[in-house]
Amino acid sequence: SKLIETEQNPVSTFYEFNLENSSLDHGEVRLAQSGEWAIIIIQPPDDAEILEDDLDLAPWGEIAYLNISPDVPPEGMIAYTYDSDGVLVSFHFNEESRKLDSVVVEWGESE
Repeated sequence: SKLIETEQNPVSTFYEFNLENSSLDHGEVRLAQSGEWAIIIIQPPDDAEILEDDLDLAPWGEIAYLNISPDVPPEGMIAYTYDSDGVLVSFHFNEESRKLDSVVVEWGESE
């Protein structure tokens, strides 16, 4: 699908996109005005039931960072982050249900 610009500020430009024929249906791209970093956030539809046990995260290797945020609504968030040759790939799950909330890919030095 096409990238649609949604916002721009002195630091970054935001875009949204939709994915076709995928269990992850939409996302956002944040590109630094400087070109030094980018972030892609991909999310499943609200009614999707993709659970942590449904995904094989073993090919990503060892977890580089584990972030548990119990105060994120509605039930807390747990994120497993993997370092793939300097590109960070994070899988964010609702803490209690372990339902996939998003997949985040980051590279470069973000602010």
